[in-house]
Amino acid sequence: MDLKPFNQDIDGLINDFAKGGSTAFTEFKRIWLSRKFSFVFEASPSTNQACFMRSLYAHSIGYMVSTGSLPNRVGGLYCLYCFYETQPFKPPFKIYLSLGDMKRMKDLVVDTKTRCKSCFYFGQENAREECREYMNSQKYRTVVAKQRIRWEGT
Repeated sequence: MDLKPFNQDIDGLINDFAKGGSTAFTEFKRIWLSRKFSFVFEASPSTNQACFMRSLYAHSIGYMVSTGSLPNRVGGLYCLYCFYETQPFKPPFKIYLSLGDMKRMKDLVVDTKTRCKSCFYFGQENAREECREYMNSQKYRTVVAKQRIRWEGT
């Protein structure tokens, strides 16, 4: 299976993101969507899909743990995140990191937080939205339970 075209597409995506000098996820996502990158899975091989996903992950991780510029490294992280979130496979293929990669990823997070305060904002907003949805569902369940108690009590 020849994965060189996929790797070249990832290179182009991350290079376009890094050219802008931005570290914002919204900018990365704009480039991802403009290149219709979610369709990469339609060109995936019908056999050995685990190898395909691991190679996409590995190429993204390579950018993330490299010694390149901050936008390149953050672009690798965003690319890895988008591949994981948009994959059509159920259950999703897991991301495996070596201890060395994990240490470099922690260094990337520390470096990014010191240089760019709003870089990981998308994750915070995602978590807040999920909390709101959970709280609203709990409120709804409480209302339904109270109505049942009143109805059964009459």
